[in-house]
Amino acid sequence: MERIMEAGRKVWEFVSRPIKLPGWAALIVGIICYIPDWKSRWDFWTGVFGSNTAASRMMASVLASPYVGLALIVGGLIYLYFARGVVHVHHGELTASAHSNASLTAEVHRSTLWPVRDLFKHIHPQPFKSDAERDVIGRDVIDQIASDQVASWGRRIEGSKRGALEPIPFNNWRHAKFTYWFLDEGSEMSLHVDCPNSAERGSASRQYADIRVNREQAEKIWSYISLKDAARIAYERTRESVSAKVAERFGKTPEGILHYFASTIFLYHPVYAQKPPSTLRELVPVELRPSMRVFDDCDGIGYISDKQPTYIGALVTGADLEAFIRWAQEATLQAEPG
Repeated sequence: MERIMEAGRKVWEFVSRPIKLPGWAALIVGIICYIPDWKSRWDFWTGVFGSNTAASRMMASVLASPYVGLALIVGGLIYLYFARGVVHVHHGELTASAHSNASLTAEVHRSTLWPVRDLFKHIHPQPFKSDAERDVIGRDVIDQIASDQVASWGRRIEGSKRGALEPIPFNNWRHAKFTYWFLDEGSEMSLHVDCPNSAERGSASRQYADIRVNREQAEKIWSYISLKDAARIAYERTRESVSAKVAERFGKTPEGILHYFASTIFLYHPVYAQKPPSTLRELVPVELRPSMRVFDDCDGIGYISDKQPTYIGALVTGADLEAFIRWAQEATLQAEPG
């Protein structure tokens, strides 16, 4: 039954698109003109219409023609064939009325293409303290693009030339490596990413400058959730899992269960926070995680022996929370979050 309802819904969505309605109307009226019962009604009303004025009589004679139905059917079919959706580019914006694959012709809904440098600033507003900190963000961005979650564009580099901005197939990102030159001002035409065809050394590769991403998709993935809310959401969505049972056993109280989940998220996934007196969000260094802990309020993070947190306002991205939840739903007692 659900399949029948879903099929009906899809058919209705297809025929009810505003851009196609005139074509369907012409097609239906044309067919009616050739059904005997309806044909007699059509002739009657065109006769009534034609008895009023000279103009209406002329219009009625046209509508009464045996070729009107055929013309409407042909015109309706032609309209439906060509009314498929149009892609427009205006002043750096890409919009689309047709649905398609995320990486090639994604529906961008009037959102601008986002330079990859601005994406990195959104994820990590502070300057990177180390290459390791930078690489954590870089790997995450590549993973999301390579898994077809975020559409990307770039200018293909061929010798000293830079091509026009074009969509980059997500398959090209499987072995991609950022140069990170895009983090510097005015480096749009520098080499941004090297995309080897395989993991083998010396493999042929495609190189791109001026990398951009779909801003709408990126902001959905790299939206930020407080660590405490993330722990609550993770628990609610994994209530029957081994992970939740372990958290209940060791946490004991509602606050303890949330703290157990928050600590596990912090241990295995990137967490962002403010380091007073700074109010800017920054990545808590990965290499410091083993020597740090989440405070009982699930908001502060500090060294194990500290009584006051070093970082406050702990946050995780929506994408990292989803990755943790997937692990928690499938985890065994021996597994570690991936």
